[in-house]
Amino acid sequence: MPEPLPPNPYNTGQQAVLHAAYKRCVVLQNNHLEVVQCGHLSVLICARLLGYMILEAPTDEGRTEFVSEIVRCVNDVDLQKLAEVYKNHLLRLCKLLSSLLCPLLTMNVSPQFAESRVIPQRLVAIHRPPLLMHNQLASAYYWHQLPEAMR
Repeated sequence: MPEPLPPNPYNTGQQAVLHAAYKRCVVLQNNHLEVVQCGHLSVLICARLLGYMILEAPTDEGRTEFVSEIVRCVNDVDLQKLAEVYKNHLLRLCKLLSSLLCPLLTMNVSPQFAESRVIPQRLVAIHRPPLLMHNQLASAYYWHQLPEAMR
């Protein structure tokens, strides 16, 4: 995420909530030097992580749920805490799943197995996790399932 967030792609009419949430991320990014950091991530990284999560959400349902969390944040501290939660849970889970998939991507697959499209379907399912799995129960469950080195 070295790239700054692009201009707000959402309109203020039908996409007012998306627009407002993304705008909060852009404002946090632009004011990151004046905002006190309250976690392990820098304020700039928090802003960009949240902003890019809005832009890259794999489903509209996931984007809507995620945006509602941003809107519920009262201040910049809450936004930073939200970014930390996603970094500590979703991104670590994705990192773990990526490391588990590496052997699958390099192994030789028989033509019959490749034609069944089992691997591509699983790759799509794993590499595009729903943002809805962020709730506290799911986060706690996945946190305890991670190997100690990933925590």
